[in-house]
Amino acid sequence: MDYLERVCNTNLSKLSLILHEIRVYARKNQLKPSVSDYKQWGNKNKKISLRFSKYGNPEIEKQYSTLYVDVKRIGQLKEMKQKEADVSDIQVKDE
Repeated sequence: MDYLERVCNTNLSKLSLILHEIRVYARKNQLKPSVSDYKQWGNKNKKISLRFSKYGNPEIEKQYSTLYVDVKRIGQLKEMKQKEADVSDIQVKDE
């Protein structure tokens, strides 16, 4: 099975440093970690998880598959969307 690190044009220590810096940035900016389970495209009957690291270490796999979410920004966007929906409802009722 192939893995992401195989096709990266840098060594594993640099990739490790990048993952570390991403975690530091996320912590500093109060971003919420969200682990995703990435699946292979194609065969709908066979749900095969993608592999990121050479050795498949679960902790390293988790680091690669973690997204960092700005919860405050998502809240703001939801609030804006709700206000837009409320305005649309008012306009429809007025017609």
